[in-house]
Amino acid sequence: QFAHGELAEALFDGLLRGKLADVDPKLLYPAIRAVARNPDGMARARLRHTFEKLLTEDDVRALAPDILAAVHTRAPADTMFGNAIRMAGLKVLAKYRFREGIEAAVVFAKTQGGHGSQKRTGEIMKELVRYGSAAREAVPGLKELIREFNAQCARNEFPKGELNRERVAAVEEAIRAIEAATDHPPLNSIAPAPPRGAAAK
Repeated sequence: QFAHGELAEALFDGLLRGKLADVDPKLLYPAIRAVARNPDGMARARLRHTFEKLLTEDDVRALAPDILAAVHTRAPADTMFGNAIRMAGLKVLAKYRFREGIEAAVVFAKTQGGHGSQKRTGEIMKELVRYGSAAREAVPGLKELIREFNAQCARNEFPKGELNRERVAAVEEAIRAIEAATDHPPLNSIAPAPPRGAAAK
């Protein structure tokens, strides 16, 4: 896996990065999937630029299950860097309005870990708010997130005071923005919607 990490750096975060647009998707997609599943958080983090800057909507549609899995679950090793791919994955799901990104944002916020969460929570909420009124389904989970943040402080897992207030305030602001939203952008979905008029099984 260390060798894969070195290859990931060369391909996705080094001099070869500018050539990715010319790579056959039949070769590129398996490479992205392999790196996204690497147990090393730093290796996964090499995909950040690719996710945020290079993937088209068609690319994301093809890779959506893998991107979603990367957002949901932090790498088990080198966890210091484990949230980089999660944030990048969330951003690209929100960019192309994949419905599954709504739930993924809440899961990410709840499982991100305490270190740096006072800033990262605001970034996550910013992506969630991009879904407009479609994100209202996430509001109960966001309220639970606030309770969990406060409980972490009560358990001495995160500092009380300004740092916790910053992340709680970011969630509260997101709730207000979502509840007040009037736009409901059309959403994509990883699982294709059944045809209209199709009988339920």
